[in-house]
Parts: sequence; structure tokens; C-alpha cells
Amino acid sequence: MPAERKGHKRAGAGRLVTFLAGIVAVSSCATSHIARPLGRGNFVGQASVGGPLVEVSGTPVAAPILIVGGGYGVTDEAEVYARADVTAA
Repeated sequence: MPAERKGHKRAGAGRLVTFLAGIVAVSSCATSHIARPLGRGNFVGQASVGGPLVEVSGTPVAAPILIVGGGYGVTDEAEVYARADVTAA
């Protein structure tokens, strides 16, 4: 195999690793979904409260972040989910 082809193969593998690492990093920031399918016609509502501690005048204060969402069972095996960061709105 020519030398330039070997380098090309390594560059492609590096891009794949970078892409997969990016996917993992982005998805790890999301709140979790329901572990089981909801089932057709069922609905679930969710709320998540949390956030970082910030320092205000030398005192640590919790900065609340509120995320609300819900899901609907379209079929017994497929759902639709939506979430919104209410704090950012």
C-alpha cells in the first residue's frame, strides 16, 4: 500500500474518533428518557430542577435551572419527546 494511502486511512479513523467523541459529549448533557416504551396513547410529563452554585457578594447561591418536558406514545414502540429550558426563555 502506498505511503500516502496509509496516512489517508489514519486521518479517516481520527475523524471518526473525533465525531464519536463529540456525539458522546453532546448527548451526555441531556436529561434521560423513560427506560420503557410508553405505549400507544400514553403521555408522560417531566420536570428537572438543578443548577450550579454561583458566588454573589462572596456567598455561594444556587442558580436554579428548570427544564420541563413531556412524551407521547405514538405507537407501542415509538414515542415523541420534547423538552424546554424554561430558565433560558
